[in-house]
Amino acid sequence: MIKHTFYIALFSLCIITPSTHLQAAPIYNVQAGLLVGIQNIEINGSAYDVSFIDGVLENEFNLADPFLFDGSAANDASLALLNAMSDVSEGNFDTQPTLTRGCAGDNCVIHTPFVYEFGYVSTHWFRNAMQELDDERGTADLTADFNSSGLAVVYADWQVSAVPVPAALWLFISGLLALGFTLRRQ
Repeated sequence: MIKHTFYIALFSLCIITPSTHLQAAPIYNVQAGLLVGIQNIEINGSAYDVSFIDGVLENEFNLADPFLFDGSAANDASLALLNAMSDVSEGNFDTQPTLTRGCAGDNCVIHTPFVYEFGYVSTHWFRNAMQELDDERGTADLTADFNSSGLAVVYADWQVSAVPVPAALWLFISGLLALGFTLRRQ
């Protein structure tokens, strides 16, 4: 009986476990018609949240602390953000870049900072243009006092996402607890 129950639990784990690795769909944070951030962006198997900020780099970021990403991960984050910038029910953020906080004009350059050295902030960036053919990516070194206000430039401020544990995992844990109590009674 116990051996049979063990195999059922193992089989259930094999079926349910893959679903716990799926990331939730991005959640678009729109305020007064402007995209101010996106939650649950998947980057290399982990979920991150991003906020769009406009202003002077050294005033908006604590340059004494390391940034969340290094160069390679910042490149991955920039690409993931470019893919998340799409026309969705919350707004046409891909074809209307001005719907993103801090963006002006036909296109918007979004910088993901990753290192501060010798008065410069290195970033990976992408251009979100009205015409998808005009989208492009690259790297840049910006002075710490660079002010994006009024320009077609905005900064991506990344945070680790607090993604809730999927319901399937809670269901599996509940089943294991019930199984344990049943076996203990016998």
